[in-house]
Amino acid sequence: MQEFIAKKNIERFRSMLEAEVDEGRRRMLEKLIEEEERVLDAIKSATQSDGDQD
Repeated sequence: MQEFIAKKNIERFRSMLEAEVDEGRRRMLEKLIEEEERVLDAIKSATQSDGDQD
């Protein structure tokens, strides 16, 4: 579920970034995308680690 939410957030933030012209808001959206990508990487790493323990 968390992976799904992170992916959807990334999609939404990227879509918002395409339309945004204000530089401050663009930086904020870029930061949010980076944070969600880190969350997604952590989820994937945890999932891979769980699979390795079987």
